[in-house]
Amino acid sequence: MSLWNSVERLSSLISIANWGIAFTLLAAFACTVVVIKASSRKDDLTAVEDLKKAGEIADTKKLAEDAHERAEHLEHDNLALRGQVATLETNAANATKDLAVLQRSAADAKRAQQETETQLMQARSAFEQAQIDAANAKQKAAEASQKEIAERAKVEKLSLPRRLNSLHAPEYLSTLRQFAVEFCPSELGTHEAADLPRSTAKLRAAEAQHSKRM
Repeated sequence: MSLWNSVERLSSLISIANWGIAFTLLAAFACTVVVIKASSRKDDLTAVEDLKKAGEIADTKKLAEDAHERAEHLEHDNLALRGQVATLETNAANATKDLAVLQRSAADAKRAQQETETQLMQARSAFEQAQIDAANAKQKAAEASQKEIAERAKVEKLSLPRRLNSLHAPEYLSTLRQFAVEFCPSELGTHEAADLPRSTAKLRAAEAQHSKRM
């Protein structure tokens, strides 16, 4: 109570309060300056962060666009690869069919070759047998020809005296008649004895002529 009743004390209190206000104002000013500086710095930092974020967002967007473009290229390449795979599968199926056809053709050709070889062997066997048969037939024909020649020679040998006798029978008869006239004239008739030669020289000439003809 003595404070409010004393002028000096109230003056001292007022002075103290004024200094407090002054310090408070200085503190407030300092705080205001700090707040302003801090706000400005904060704004700068916020702007930097925003720019950084915007750059990151732009980079991310660009990366996303690049990724999307690569995805589209990959999808296009995938479609092309699918088309190539389908073409390759078709070609493989056709190649499998062609291979099966070639295998069947090779089997048919091998079978035909085997049949041809079998027919060729049979033809060779038939040709060899035909050669053997021809040789046998030729040998038999030669033997038959030799037999025929032998038979003909035998027949000629047997028939030669008969033909000679048939060809030269008149000469033999004439010779015999000449001999009979020469040595046995009484065996001939009257006309035969008159027609035939009676000399020995004529008989010898007839014999010589007969020998030449033989």
